Amino acid sequence: MSSKIHLAVDSLGNPLRVIITGGNVNDITQVEALLAGWRCHYVLADRGYAAYSTLALIHQMGAQAVIPPHPNAQTAWFYEPWRYRERHVVECCFNKLKHFRRVCMRFDKLAHRYVGFVYVACVMLWLR
Repeated sequence: MSSKIHLAVDSLGNPLRVIITGGNVNDITQVEALLAGWRCHYVLADRGYAAYSTLALIHQMGAQAVIPPHPNAQTAWFYEPWRYRERHVVECCFNKLKHFRRVCMRFDKLAHRYVGFVYVACVMLWLR
């Protein structure tokens, strides 16, 4: 069984919220759960989160969305490319999590055990 890790990360690359779903679940379905309760100025995300409902949710939070539009979008919106370059922090956080072999290979068969170790790995990242 494959699984997908969805992360909310702060500007320093520390994981703030982790959601584990099945491998077939789309990224955009988890955006509301990832952003619930946070106050921020900017939300950086990749094209997987590019939808008008996501943009509306981010603007409702009082933040500015830094999400590039899909190439085939009907109406393209403006985003700041220089600010979007900072999204590598999220990928670096994924890379740090993948250094934990148990997270990378998923030896655990039960989802709640896997989630528990992902949380332990996140705590280890915070303690570095």
